[in-house]
Amino acid sequence: MTAAIPAPPRFQHRSLTEYLGIIVVIALVVTSIANTAPALDSLQRGLARLVSPSGFLAQMFPPDLSRVDHIAWKLLETLQMAVAGAALGLVFAVPFAILATDRLSPHPIVKIIARGLIAFFRTVPDLVWAIFFIIVVGLGPAAGVLALMKGLSRTYASEGLLVNAVSPAFISTPMTDAMMEKRAAALGVSTAKAIETFLDEERPYMELKRRGEPDEVANVIAFLCSDAASFVNGSNYRVDSGSVATI
Repeated sequence: MTAAIPAPPRFQHRSLTEYLGIIVVIALVVTSIANTAPALDSLQRGLARLVSPSGFLAQMFPPDLSRVDHIAWKLLETLQMAVAGAALGLVFAVPFAILATDRLSPHPIVKIIARGLIAFFRTVPDLVWAIFFIIVVGLGPAAGVLALMKGLSRTYASEGLLVNAVSPAFISTPMTDAMMEKRAAALGVSTAKAIETFLDEERPYMELKRRGEPDEVANVIAFLCSDAASFVNGSNYRVDSGSVATI
């Protein structure tokens, strides 16, 4: 006859320090949820806007397929970027892998350098590499200008220097004149028709359906330079007829 195996303890007694630690963790979790959760009235208004007849869900159905060809080419471009990045990564990785091995490395110093570089490349976050390559090859000046503006606004606001940005889009200038004349020649249409098709195909969110005037940009700049904008700092003013769909 075998002795009965005692049941494992369901609750282990802990020290006062452990109890205090558990209480602190629970309090941190509860306060974090309470302080970051949206207010109930704001959540209700957001859900109401989401399902309203003119809300986001209503705009999704039926889907707008007018720009599906343009989006498809961009998706293909994204795939090509991934394939090219993987292929180039493989090309550069193989030599480093050979130089870092014990048997194939031509010299111990070369092996140490190769392993150090591999460790360095793996340590640097992808976001930092992205910033580095954007700086090297360029993605356009807009992002850099806005980032610089935001940093300067924080640095010099205490000294009374206010820094803001103005982001115009598709303004009537010699540059856009040349762009539209080239487009008109390629399509075999008038310049006015080239502007119309450009707005429909490339700038669908520009609700005013026209180019902006230089005076309209200058008016915003004059406002930011005046005393009327004495409390405006670190802001980006878009003079673009709603060209950017996001806030």
